[in-house]
Amino acid sequence: MPILVIDSKLMPNIAKHIRAAQAAGQPRVLTYLGAGSPQQTSNRKAACGRFKKTTPNGSCDEYPFASVLEGGSGASIMEVPIGEQRTQGGVNNNFYRDKLKSEAGAKFLVVVK
Repeated sequence: MPILVIDSKLMPNIAKHIRAAQAAGQPRVLTYLGAGSPQQTSNRKAACGRFKKTTPNGSCDEYPFASVLEGGSGASIMEVPIGEQRTQGGVNNNFYRDKLKSEAGAKFLVVVK
C-alpha cells in the first residue's frame, strides 16, 4: 500500500493536527477520490464551512483530506498557517500523481514522521 508521509519538520502544525486526529479515531488508510472529483469541493465545504479564522495567515486544515472519500462533514479541522497548507497541497498532489497515478479509488496510508 502506498504511504503518504507527512514531514513534521516541513509542516509541523499539519503534522500535529493529523497525529491528534488519528489518535481521536480518524482513519489512517484513506481512499483517493481522483483528480478533479466534484466531491472534493463538497467535502471541503462540509469540513471547513464552519471554520472561523483567528489569525491573518490562518487556513482551515481538514483531516481526512477533502480529496478523499473519508473527508467531509466528519473531518477534524484545525487552523494552520497558509504557507503550510500550500506546502501540503503540493506534497499531496505530487503523491497522488506519482504514487497513485491519479487513480480514483486507490487506497493509501497516512504516516506522520
